[in-house]
Formats: sequence, C-alpha cells, structure tokens
Amino acid sequence: MTEKRSTEEYRDEFIDHVKYMVVHWNEMPNKSVKEKLEGLAFTILSAIDGRTTTLPAYKLMPVISDSEGTVGDDIAGRLHDLLLMK
Repeated sequence: MTEKRSTEEYRDEFIDHVKYMVVHWNEMPNKSVKEKLEGLAFTILSAIDGRTTTLPAYKLMPVISDSEGTVGDDIAGRLHDLLLMK
C-alpha cells in the first residue's frame, strides 16, 4: 500500500507517470501510431484502476451538470479491461 501523501503529491505522481508513459509508448519500435495510442490509453486506465506497482487506485466519477452538482458512481476499477473488450 502507498503511504499517505498530500493531494498535490498524488496529483504530481500521477502526472509524472503519464508523462513517462507518453515517452515510453512514443519510443516503441515497430508499433503503428494506433497501437501506441491504444497502449498509452490502456496504461493510463490501468493506473486509474490501481493496476500499477507504483500508484494507488483512483476514483473516477462523473459530475452531473445540474444545480446540485450531483456526483455519479465511481466508474474506475475495470476500465483497462473494458477498453480491451470494446
């Protein structure tokens, strides 16, 4: 389990991970642009879902545009699996 950090530290850690993955997938030889983009999307969704060894899982919830700012249910957890199924 990851130790407790500030919101800013969690945010920075996530952004750093995404930036690293952009470089990683961009440098993949013998992959089409589509394959690189799909790999990057899968990696980002995996990070949100908590399927990396360096990041915690995150919540991802829609905020409904109504006068009350209603928040929907958390959709994270299986996003990376669902990407492959579509």
